[in-house]
Amino acid sequence: FANGKLDLLEVEALADLLTADTQTQRQQALQQLEGRLSNLYNTWREDLISGLAHAEAVIDFGDDEHLDDFGMEEEDEHFNYDAAQLNVWGNVGTNMANLCQQMEYHLQDSNRGELVREGLKIAIVGPPNAGKS
Repeated sequence: FANGKLDLLEVEALADLLTADTQTQRQQALQQLEGRLSNLYNTWREDLISGLAHAEAVIDFGDDEHLDDFGMEEEDEHFNYDAAQLNVWGNVGTNMANLCQQMEYHLQDSNRGELVREGLKIAIVGPPNAGKS
């Protein structure tokens, strides 16, 4: 973590690797140590920052955008306001919706990684001398 060599996820992966009991736990820790999750989260971060910057620019300078540059005046009966807005906003809305879907999909993994890391606790119960061992 020192000197920018490892990020927090990679440090956690190193701790997981050192305490791993099974091959699956070691494989998961090595994948995380390679930065797979860090790269994914950094990509999301960059996309969010890009969308935020574009939104702030439209909010700050949106009045300067000339919707008539789209080819028609707003007063024209054939003026397509949605198309003009798309011209100003670009694909920000679509990109943010796609990003939201990616995040939701990622969160729907039912905590598989956590289950692999922590392991499962199970109890074998039954009457005495019933062959539970």
